[in-house]
Parts: sequence; C-alpha cells; structure tokens
Amino acid sequence: MKKFLFFAFALVAGALAFTSCEGNDPQNAIIGEWSYDAPAWESGYYDEFVAIFNEDGTFQLRDYGHEGPGAPRNNSFNYFEGTYSIKGDIVNAHFSGHGWYFGDEKNPVSSFDPWDEKIKYSIDGNKLTLIRYYGEDYQAEPEVYTKQ
Repeated sequence: MKKFLFFAFALVAGALAFTSCEGNDPQNAIIGEWSYDAPAWESGYYDEFVAIFNEDGTFQLRDYGHEGPGAPRNNSFNYFEGTYSIKGDIVNAHFSGHGWYFGDEKNPVSSFDPWDEKIKYSIDGNKLTLIRYYGEDYQAEPEVYTKQ
C-alpha cells in the first residue's frame, strides 16, 4: 500500500510539474496581440505598432497612425507579415509579405523582397520588450509592448 501511495503521489507531482513548465513555454507566452505607442514624430503625429503572434508560427506587425495618445486609430494601416520561431531569447522572424489595409480591404505590395531578422525579446507579466538588430553593430532602442 505504501508503494502504491508513493507511486500515486509521484505520478501526480510529475504531472503538476509538467503542467507548470508547459505554461512557461516561450512559444506560448508570446502568442497574442501586443501594442506599442512610438514616440511622436516632429509633426506631432504618432505611430501605434501592433504585433500579433499566432499559435501556428505566423505573425503580423501593423503600423497605425493617429493624432496622439488616446486618439482613435486610423482606418488604414501598413503591415508586414511572415513566420517566426523562438530559440532562447531570440525571435527568428521571416518577413514574407507587406502591404496596406484600407478598412477591411487588404492591398499587398507585389514587389517585396523577403528578409530574415533576429529580434531579442523578454516578457515580464503583460510587457513584451523587443530589441531589433540591424547588422552586427547596430541595435535599435528597446520597444516595450503591452498585451491587449
């Protein structure tokens, strides 16, 4: 009986440990819609960037222009889309599509050269920090997105 109880306890503890690790899977943690308000342009116009990471390994980055913090988004936006994978603290992104939406109408750009990009990331609660690298010597400023 003691062996049975020990085995049952070990089985439950193992299942709980596996379940708790599954929730920390970086591929799952990044899934969802994240929003970032970029600093204002000299014109006073703002960009709101939205990053959408899907369970199937696809993503879309959207650029909405608007009049300022709290102002409504424009009805049109610029987008990039592609596929991604995660290894350690790096998102390996393959950008394969680009275009604009005007309302619900998608207008892809026909002459688009795909490219790959490595983006360092971290997640802390509902905050996603992305640091894009342009070549080996240049690192962009961190962009902190909030989960929607």
